[in-house]
Amino acid sequence: MYPYRSQLVTSRFYPLLILDGIVGHRERHTLLRLLTWLVLSLIVVLIIASLSPIIPSFAAHFNFLQALVPRLVGGLFVIFSVWFSIYLFEAYFRAHYFTPASGGAQDLFTFEIGRLLYRAEEPDPLIAYLISEEGLFFMLRLGIPQAALLGFLETYRGTRRSEGVIFPPPIEPGKLLTLERLVGWLFDQFPDFAKWLLRFEIRRDDLVGAAIWFTRQLSSEQLAEAWWSRERLARIPGLAKDWSYGETVHLDRYATDLRLSPETTLHSDDLLEPTPIVAQVETILARDKEANALLVGPADSASSKAVIFELVKLIKRGWVVPVLEHRRPMLFETARFLASSTVAQALENELLIIVREVLAAGNILLIIDDLPGLIVGARTVGVSIEKLLNPFLASAALPLVALASNEAYHRVVEPLPELTNRLEIVMVVEMSPDILLAQLGNRASLLEYHYHLTFTYQALLTILDLANEHVTAGSIENEAVDLLLELPIWAHQKKIVIIGKLEVLAYAEEKLKIPVGPVGVAEREKLLKLEAMLHARVVGQDPAIVAIAGAMRRSRAGIRNIKRPIGSFLFLGPTGVGKTETAKALAAVFFGSEESFIRLDMSEFQGDGALARLIGSSISGEPGMLANLVRERPYSVLLLDEFEKSDDALHDLFLQIFDEGFFTDMKGEKVNARHLIIIATSNAGAPLIWDMVKSGRRLFEAERTIIDTIIKQGIFKPELINRFDDVVLFNPLGADDLRLVARLMLEALAGRLKEKGIIISITNPLVDRLVERGADQQFGARPLRRFIEVSVEQLIADAMLTGQLKSGQTIEFIPTIPSDKTPFTLQIK
Repeated sequence: MYPYRSQLVTSRFYPLLILDGIVGHRERHTLLRLLTWLVLSLIVVLIIASLSPIIPSFAAHFNFLQALVPRLVGGLFVIFSVWFSIYLFEAYFRAHYFTPASGGAQDLFTFEIGRLLYRAEEPDPLIAYLISEEGLFFMLRLGIPQAALLGFLETYRGTRRSEGVIFPPPIEPGKLLTLERLVGWLFDQFPDFAKWLLRFEIRRDDLVGAAIWFTRQLSSEQLAEAWWSRERLARIPGLAKDWSYGETVHLDRYATDLRLSPETTLHSDDLLEPTPIVAQVETILARDKEANALLVGPADSASSKAVIFELVKLIKRGWVVPVLEHRRPMLFETARFLASSTVAQALENELLIIVREVLAAGNILLIIDDLPGLIVGARTVGVSIEKLLNPFLASAALPLVALASNEAYHRVVEPLPELTNRLEIVMVVEMSPDILLAQLGNRASLLEYHYHLTFTYQALLTILDLANEHVTAGSIENEAVDLLLELPIWAHQKKIVIIGKLEVLAYAEEKLKIPVGPVGVAEREKLLKLEAMLHARVVGQDPAIVAIAGAMRRSRAGIRNIKRPIGSFLFLGPTGVGKTETAKALAAVFFGSEESFIRLDMSEFQGDGALARLIGSSISGEPGMLANLVRERPYSVLLLDEFEKSDDALHDLFLQIFDEGFFTDMKGEKVNARHLIIIATSNAGAPLIWDMVKSGRRLFEAERTIIDTIIKQGIFKPELINRFDDVVLFNPLGADDLRLVARLMLEALAGRLKEKGIIISITNPLVDRLVERGADQQFGARPLRRFIEVSVEQLIADAMLTGQLKSGQTIEFIPTIPSDKTPFTLQIK
């Protein structure tokens, strides 16, 4: 009946398993809550009954209770005895559950695994787990519908029955059997199960990761029940501890109480447990001496301030060590303080007054927003901050948290040993993926309780991947948390109760306005027909179109290197052959609009200040043009026009961008360029291309010769050429190509006129005359565009202004004789 119970008898958990088999843990909690309410209700009724003879108003309504008092008292004692018995069972359970094994003995399995084996009626461990309550919920955590699970079990039972092979559960001495070890073993030992999971894109690592999240969530709930533990009792906030502390009149002039800041407003989805870096800061501030921490992080200090805000939230909740629970976190604003005085004596006296005021108040946690700035600013007027603060920092009477950027710390603070010896340096770096995933899991559990929905483990992995791939500003951690917090609101609007991978991708696609989910039918057709769509705007240039289309398909298929831009191309060829038009067409087709097209004239970026103009200057504080444009439009086609004319320092910058997909601006902040299609255009090699064409050679046959010539001439370095995904050679336009270009230009004009109710007749004689009089093969399509403007558009504009041409009319251009200076006459119908 119960095949595994004989293996559990010697375990210290066995009495608990018997108790749990009679009345489950969850059932005991439900009964205790119900009986507690019954006991309290009976007590209230008895109080009312006892007061009814005394109070006339009660007697009029509740006099009938007098006859029921003996029964109510009897019922109260019966219910209380049941409540007390269940509570004793629960106390016994908790005492043994939270007591570690004694005498050096080691547990063979966790209680949860023991409960699963104790209740199992199936000899097959896979079936036993999958049909258990825990197994069903675990499969839901993996995003597997119950119907699919039941279908697999039906097929699997038939297979197992024919094979007749059963593996025993992996209970081995010296190896604790946990949920993550069990599910990993099931994946390894049962190939049918592993193959079935792979249909849902669930690998072994996903299975074990989900088990770790499941176990962590369960442990959190269990630890909350251990209210008697030293850590839990130490964090219970005291009453009125802040009533006996002094005022800080001078400090309040330059500091803000972070408890009142909007960033520290408490929310239901805030983490109750501190993150590792906050726990590190908390430990430093709880020291008996030198309780001072220096947070060193990125230049914008957003990451460091996020640590501070999280600490303040824990202080507000009272979920901190006793030495911090009554503290007032005051953010000291360096710039405001330095602006208060330019005289050394006055500045020094004011700072000493503030420090003594903080010491007298006794409950201040002083947070300096820019310690290097304070040191340098005070030094300019002759005050040595490090010597002034040194005696106060030696004790724990002045707990201090200071912030500094990486660059400013190494430049200003690190050379001051008397100060660094008093400060514990805490490097604020991005969380590792494993820690961040754990934090997302903790937050997801809170959101599930608040919004009554369920996150799958794949949803968390997808959030992490999207944040890592699509972060455009700030940290990956903030991007991931923001995405997680936004999802329940979106799901509630869409009436979604289970948030899985597809739901996360659907929301991200709505938010980012780019395709990130599975390729749909419409998009698949667009990608497969991309060459034809680009050719609708670009004449000829098949190699360029094929290279671009291939990169786009690789990107959406998910096989490109996500740590590099979507694509990077060098377009080489004469002027006016369609290099810029190809980039514009790509923006319109792939990103949906020409607004996703960024053009930089690289001939403007030469000389010493060229790099600063692109990424910003730390000296002047001016932001960089490229940094701003990419942050504003992270999903775009970036055209670097006349790339060969830019400074060598810029070439080195783009070496990094092509290789790693990001660059760092003047503030030290990363700028994500991984969602750009970068196209550099150049006329370099144009004379050689002309020579090749005139000699009848095909360009693709001479590509290596042209590239080698460019490198020998020193126009581009070999390593830069090699960083491009492809070097695309553009052919000079022939007569047939120019006719097609002319027709495309006229069709674009016809589209604009149609909006005004005017129809233009595009005829072959019109196109031939335009090419004959306006085209110049050496300069490509540009002279043709100008000729259309002065010979066609000008006639139309004049006719409209004189009133000859009105809405609803049709116009036709009649070519004149070849010797006539005016190429056309305008005929209005």
